[in-house]
Amino acid sequence: MPDPTPETRRLAALDVGTNSTLFLLAEVDDAGRVRPLRHEAVTNDLGRGLSASGELSPEVIELNLRQLEDLTQIAVQDGAIEIRAAATEALRRAANATDLIARARAELGLEIRLISGQEEAALTYLGVASGLPDPAAPVLVADVGGGSSEVLLGQAGNVRFSVSLKVGAVSLDRSFIRHDPPLAPELDAIRRRLGEITPALADLRRQTGVPLVFCGGTASALAHADLGLADYQPEAISGHRLTRQRLDEFIAQFAAMPLEQRRIIPGIGRRRAEIILPGTLILAHLLEVLERAEAAVSERGLRYGLLLAPENWGEVH
Repeated sequence: MPDPTPETRRLAALDVGTNSTLFLLAEVDDAGRVRPLRHEAVTNDLGRGLSASGELSPEVIELNLRQLEDLTQIAVQDGAIEIRAAATEALRRAANATDLIARARAELGLEIRLISGQEEAALTYLGVASGLPDPAAPVLVADVGGGSSEVLLGQAGNVRFSVSLKVGAVSLDRSFIRHDPPLAPELDAIRRRLGEITPALADLRRQTGVPLVFCGGTASALAHADLGLADYQPEAISGHRLTRQRLDEFIAQFAAMPLEQRRIIPGIGRRRAEIILPGTLILAHLLEVLERAEAAVSERGLRYGLLLAPENWGEVH
């Protein structure tokens, strides 16, 4: 007797990050397969909108509400039966994060869950694993975001080890870069800051036989640039390998260019160009610390994990 056709649901996910909000509309079946139908990405300025007092500015809150309204409408119009939204490091840090979350609930009917670094790592692992040839095989995943970076070891649906590092492309840019192009002492200061995270990764250095996968906006942009792709092509970059040598070449290139020149590099994008250098420095440091020559790029991550998580996905570990 033939197997019954897997039940399929059309779902939407919103990953409200420090630099951008990522949208995914997909069909998800009960076998755990995700078929993406539509991707959207908008720069949300949450990391840049944090004031010295640690609060989001009213302008940034309004910007995000408009963006979330637009993306929610797309999800509804395209037939999503559920929208799952999660917020990460920027809203974990913002003293008035509840202002945005409460208004999204009241004005848009959108429930945004503020997840911990541990939950973020678990959901990111679910998403990345869904795109691997063997989703149950062990894998190291490094997700470099705007405000933090998650590094984890996962296997057979479970996270065996994870660490949330308080370094991200936006936070490093805001903390250390003052000139355009940046000065050598500014880049040296970033490297010293990255050196402070090295002890947290010591246990992962021994996982020499486990493949390493990069995900997140920086890795995606670099893969597009390395392939010379100006348009967003997730299928084309999935599995693309970034070597230590190539990352070093990118760092030298970006460090020598003013912002306006970085903006015209195919695949980088106007807003991503503002933070691409510190993001690339993080990836290069991770390869060095983990003693790897290269890593594969995955376009899948948190938003895919949101769609694969159980109903109580806010409690996934």
